[in-house]
Amino acid sequence: MLVLLSAVAVFSGLLITVSSQIDQEERIVEKQAFGNEPVKIKAIKINKKDVAAGKKFSGADDWLNGIRVTVENKSEKNVNHVSVLVVYARAENDEASKEAPFGDSITYGVSPFRKSSAPAQVQAIPPGGSVDLFLSEHTYNENNLVLKRLKYTKSIKKIELTVEEVGFEDGTAWSKGQYWEPDPSNPGQWLRPEQKIGGASPGKFFFAKSHTMQR
Repeated sequence: MLVLLSAVAVFSGLLITVSSQIDQEERIVEKQAFGNEPVKIKAIKINKKDVAAGKKFSGADDWLNGIRVTVENKSEKNVNHVSVLVVYARAENDEASKEAPFGDSITYGVSPFRKSSAPAQVQAIPPGGSVDLFLSEHTYNENNLVLKRLKYTKSIKKIELTVEEVGFEDGTAWSKGQYWEPDPSNPGQWLRPEQKIGGASPGKFFFAKSHTMQR
């Protein structure tokens, strides 16, 4: 009887080990950059472990649940908003592989491009300071439903991270490679600093914000 119980225990342990190994697959996180970002992606954590961008690692199907991205302010001004775009790459064998990939944002603070009567209730990030952005379990589950609807394969193998927006405490902003200032004559519109040089009539720009979710 004792021998039989031992055999069952060994067999059960073997099944758990095999199941765990099957669930682990190669994953990768890539970083994209515009080159003039006022903040940089400093670190990435998956399941509380540091992951190097551009290097493959093993992870289960739920590896994106709780992902943390540390960003560092490398500008000379206080930052009160950061948005990092997370793009879910499609697998090569995805039936909709030619379709545009799904992307969502993880954020800190309130976007300066979003009309809001309430001030951002966050502590400003000083020059050289850093903050963690993370994907909540609720948003992770919501995104999984979207991915399923968009006919993604069940297991995501690769994501791409890009600093998307930065808001400064002085009211100016950076987005997708461009610096912006509020147009004092037209609330809700924005100007590039160079548009005011030379006394010429400044061009106007209305920022059409892509969908992001406040964390």
